[in-house]
Amino acid sequence: MKDEIYETVGLLSLFQGGTPPDVYFQWGGWLVERDAAEGFPADLTEEMAKDGWKDSFVDSAWSDATVDGRIYMVPHSLDITNLIWYNKEMFDKFGLGEPTTWDEFLDICETFKENGIVPLAAGNKGVGWPMGNWAGHLVSRVIGENAYDSLLKLEAGTSFSDPGVVAALELLADMVRKGYFNVGVNVIDSTEARMMFFMEQAAMHPW
Repeated sequence: MKDEIYETVGLLSLFQGGTPPDVYFQWGGWLVERDAAEGFPADLTEEMAKDGWKDSFVDSAWSDATVDGRIYMVPHSLDITNLIWYNKEMFDKFGLGEPTTWDEFLDICETFKENGIVPLAAGNKGVGWPMGNWAGHLVSRVIGENAYDSLLKLEAGTSFSDPGVVAALELLADMVRKGYFNVGVNVIDSTEARMMFFMEQAAMHPW
């Protein structure tokens, strides 16, 4: 199945149709909570306690795999999904270094824009996750990791209209207004955006 079909209706159809897979993939967090509430996944808590299996994982892997202290998923991977690749030669040409603050980052974007270079190449066509991940990263930086984790789990009292979330997304909107992204972010895909970066048509590429 295509990923978006599997995630939205495919897996649920298998569960509800009485033909669930023995082993399946699921994104962590709220989706695990949803499935656990319906009784779809097995409770793996006791199995993970055997032979030190649980202890072989880093502690940070468990937040999105547990519900009310019970384990329902075996962590598959834990990675960084929000990096900004940059062209070192372009940075060197304008005497720029890696930014250490948000303002420094914006100053770098402005320098490239003033010199006719696209600061950031991004492609969001069809899927939404490339910019969605980066927007989420900004939210996590503004409201903090604990609040962000609660937000993703849709815990009571959290809302995407909270002032901190709105302020974070305004940072991204302001970058768009200032022209720091390529034209047509939503009409090219992530592969096309990477090609822009590789062909030195842009100085940076968020991924």
